[in-house]
Amino acid sequence: MAKRKKERSIQTNGSRAVDNTRGSPLWAFNYFRSQVLTNLLNDLVDHEGAGLSPESCDKVTRLLEYFVNATTDIPSGGLVTGAIYPTVDRFAVLYREWNEIHGEHEQAIEDRRYKLHELRQQRQEISNKARSLQYEIANDLDRQLLKKSYEALGDLITLVPQSFKNLTEAIKEFLKRGGGK
Repeated sequence: MAKRKKERSIQTNGSRAVDNTRGSPLWAFNYFRSQVLTNLLNDLVDHEGAGLSPESCDKVTRLLEYFVNATTDIPSGGLVTGAIYPTVDRFAVLYREWNEIHGEHEQAIEDRRYKLHELRQQRQEISNKARSLQYEIANDLDRQLLKKSYEALGDLITLVPQSFKNLTEAIKEFLKRGGGK
C-alpha cells in the first residue's frame, strides 16, 4: 500500500514539479519579485519628496530592464494566465513615469505618491502571475539575464547605498541565504 501512495504522489507531482530550494534559479526569481521589488518600493517612499538623481534613476532603469529581459523567454501558462513579460514590463514603465515627475512642490510629491500606488499594484500583479507560472519560470527563465539583474542591483547599491537602504538589506539577505551562486 505504501508503494501505491508513493507512485501516486510521483504521478501527481511529476511533470509540474519545480525546484524552489534556496539558491535555485526559481528561488532567485521569486526573491527578486517578492523582496527586491518590494524593497525598491520602500526606497521610493523614502525619495518621494524629491525623486532620484539621474544617475540613480538610470541604474534602477537598467536593473528593471534586465529583469524584464529575463522574463521574455518564459512562455504563457495558457489563455487564462498569459505571459509574465508584459506584466513585468509594465512595472518598468511605471517606474520611469514615477521618476519623470520632477520637482519638490506639493503637486509633484502627490503625483509621485500616486505613481507609487500604481507600482505597488503592478508588483502585486507580477506576484499573482508568477505564482501561477512557477513551472514555466523554473524551466524557461533566462538565468543569465536574471544574473545580470542581480549584478545591476549590486552596481546600484554600490554606487549609492545610502539612497537604497532597503535594497541594500535585501541583497545582503539574498547573499546570506545562498543567492548569487
